[in-house]
Amino acid sequence: MKTLLWLAFPLTLLLFSCESAQNPNPIGPALNQPLKTTELRNDSLKRLQSLIHNSQDNPSNKIFSRYSPQSADWHQGWTKHIDLTGVAWNKRQAGAAITPRHVVFAAHFQHGINKPLIFHDRSGNRVLRKLIAKKHFRGQEVPAEIRSDIAIGLLDEPLPDSIKIYRLLPP
Repeated sequence: MKTLLWLAFPLTLLLFSCESAQNPNPIGPALNQPLKTTELRNDSLKRLQSLIHNSQDNPSNKIFSRYSPQSADWHQGWTKHIDLTGVAWNKRQAGAAITPRHVVFAAHFQHGINKPLIFHDRSGNRVLRKLIAKKHFRGQEVPAEIRSDIAIGLLDEPLPDSIKIYRLLPP
């Protein structure tokens, strides 16, 4: 169970990233209906268990068979059913795409301005972008309702359609 817990946050971001061809009756509400916070945990656990159950022949948690900033080979275990192209993997603090021009990451572990963010499409092809601006409220005097450990970054140009954009939960 411990090996599955490390996936809780990424699955929250990737909740609707599973390939629909593998599961014609998706768990949870339709894509145009936001999940309520109370539904999120149970829905993501059901999705995870379904993916693992349907991949008994290769239950590995690996994301890549081979990775380099130049190209990547996605692993063929159960994780292949989750579209992780919207995560920049070249640095641990790089973040995830939330619009074609914006990424989200932890404010306490930020990516540097003018540094490369490298995404890989489903074929493993490199998509390079630079972070040109970022905003966070960490360490600032702000009202409690907007205080968080989240930073939002602006990319130098939009990501192509081959890179997954992850929906955020409503506030």
